[in-house]
Amino acid sequence: MKGKIFKVYVDGKLRMGCGSQFVLMNNVVRLHQKYGKDRVKIVECEESIQFTKEELKELKRAMNLQDE
Repeated sequence: MKGKIFKVYVDGKLRMGCGSQFVLMNNVVRLHQKYGKDRVKIVECEESIQFTKEELKELKRAMNLQDE
């Protein structure tokens, strides 16, 4: 049985990748409060789909912004 991976985009930029629906929903609530529901998009993918190089760069940038 294949699981699901959820990719969360804010303004078209990848901000989070998650395999757990519970963790996803907790973070999406926070993102909705911070950016607004209209700016946050959730995409559900098969587990076998990997992140592209550009998506990994966006995630790294997002993590660096959270540290500041």
